Amino acid sequence: MQNNNIRKLNLELKSILKTIVPTNTKIEVVESDLISILGKIKRNNAEKLGFVSGIISSDGERHIPANMEALNLYTEFYRDYTPFPVFSASDIFHPWTVGKFNLTKHEWSTFWTNILKSGNITDVFMTPRWNFSFGSIEEQKTAKELKLKLHYHQNKTILIQILQSVRRDLEKI
Repeated sequence: MQNNNIRKLNLELKSILKTIVPTNTKIEVVESDLISILGKIKRNNAEKLGFVSGIISSDGERHIPANMEALNLYTEFYRDYTPFPVFSASDIFHPWTVGKFNLTKHEWSTFWTNILKSGNITDVFMTPRWNFSFGSIEEQKTAKELKLKLHYHQNKTILIQILQSVRRDLEKI
């Protein structure tokens, strides 16, 4: 389990991220605000910062709410067992706000690629079925190019094995 400082930092980050989209109508402003927030969190409170990548829209529009909730659950899991702040798209966007920006999958991919390239993210957690998501495939490719630490959460792996793997990886730091 993480310490109280990281738990508090995760709650603070989650709270701040939820305020970005309701106040903005342009994705460029959301991107700028997100990069700024992540930079402040990393500079002031954490050497590492994690991003959780997963399938959202690739199953079709009607599955977006369920996929966003699944991504949220994976994000909460990683928050509980990772000794640094972690966030995902589910902290920023909600099923009813995704359509607000009317972006193509390539534009969404560019948005997240820019976030990964901002220099704030150190670790990327790939959730089950990430390889069926155009965006997650691009995020994994970008993370590899940037030499970010990749963690894979496979369907057949039980949580205790994931926890042990994450802890082993983090002990090497």
